[in-house]
Amino acid sequence: MPSERDQVKDYFERCADRFDGFYKEGHGSLFQRLAHVVFRKPGLVRRFQATVDILGDVRGKTLLDVGCGSGIYAIYFARKGAEVTGIDFSEPMLSLARKNAGDENCKIDLIKDDFLKRPLEARFDHALFIGVFDYVKKNDLLSYFEKALQVTDQKIIATFPKRYTVLQTPIRYFWLKRQNCPVYFYTRRQIRALARQADLSLKFHNCGPIWTVEFIRKQGRV
Repeated sequence: MPSERDQVKDYFERCADRFDGFYKEGHGSLFQRLAHVVFRKPGLVRRFQATVDILGDVRGKTLLDVGCGSGIYAIYFARKGAEVTGIDFSEPMLSLARKNAGDENCKIDLIKDDFLKRPLEARFDHALFIGVFDYVKKNDLLSYFEKALQVTDQKIIATFPKRYTVLQTPIRYFWLKRQNCPVYFYTRRQIRALARQADLSLKFHNCGPIWTVEFIRKQGRV
């Protein structure tokens, strides 16, 4: 039986084009466009804007975009003057990122690998985990933060789908179950507990069905 990591990887390799289209208007069938407008777009737009607001002026900053996918965030921040490295384990997603970066005449460094397994010698000002922890077991989350703290000097920004929403949570759960892809949902209490384990302070940004969370090193921690 394939591992959950392999199930997630298989899902994104099958659905790369459709996922990239979530950020683009007029993509897919009428049903897919309606589903996007009603269920996906509010959270996706708000989490993107929250991340932009949190980071502010990124000129001259270095960013690590974990699970960069088709490069939406990496390309945006690179165009704003940041030096961006994206890492993802899905080659179809990275192919889209290369194409999108080329279309935007934008330079980003892309790595095909598993974040936890990849040795990273460089250090970064900020690390992004946008839409990553939706697919990571709760017991494995701390290992991501421990690794991120080894290579990140300032903020870690991560998103978490809310556990309790009227429509989005059950619909997404059953949709991904049909796709043989695991998905996880979170409460504020669970996210706070994670921050305590990692010895980080945090700030919640409410993005509809999603929490965008700003994690910050506590004063004096290096």
